[in-house]
Amino acid sequence: DAGVLNDNVADLIRYLAANEFGDTITNFDATGTATQVDRVQFGGTLNAAYDDITDNDVLAWATGNGVNGGNTTANLNTTFEGLILSGLNNEGVLSNALGTAATVAAEFNSEFDIIADIGQDALLVINDTNGNNFSVWQWVQGTGGTAEIDTTELTLIGTFTANGTVDATMFDIIPGG
Repeated sequence: DAGVLNDNVADLIRYLAANEFGDTITNFDATGTATQVDRVQFGGTLNAAYDDITDNDVLAWATGNGVNGGNTTANLNTTFEGLILSGLNNEGVLSNALGTAATVAAEFNSEFDIIADIGQDALLVINDTNGNNFSVWQWVQGTGGTAEIDTTELTLIGTFTANGTVDATMFDIIPGG
C-alpha cells in the first residue's frame, strides 16, 4: 500500500533486489506536483542492473510514439535503460492484463523495434488504457540483435493501482545503490 490516495505526500516504493519482486501496490498517487506524486525507486543490485548505459543514477527511457503499433526504435545497448507505454490511444493493455506476460510482451513488441544484446536488461512500464493502473516488469534479453520480448524473459516487478497515468519522472535510481 502506498499510503493514502491523493494525500499530496510522496510515498516511495523501493526495490533493492530481484527477490523483492511480485508486489501488488494500491493507492499509488500519480497526480499532483513533482514533490507530491509517489515514486518507484531501484537501488542495491538493481542500481547496477538498470542504470547501465551511463551509470549516472538517472534512467534513460524510450517512450511509445502515441500510436498503437508505432514501432519506435529502442537501442537498449547504447541509449535506453527502460521502455514505457502511456496507455493513451490504446498504447497499453486493459487493466486486467497488466500482470499477463504474453499480453504485455505483445504490446511492447508492437510498439518498439528493440535492439539488445544477449543478457541486456531493461525496465518495462505499461499503463492500462483506462489511465489508472500500471505494471512494472524486468526484461532480460535471451538472444542478441534485433529483439522481440519473449514471455520467458519477463519477470513481474509489481502491479499498481493508481489515480492516473504514470510517466518516466516517477521512477528513480537510488544513488550509490
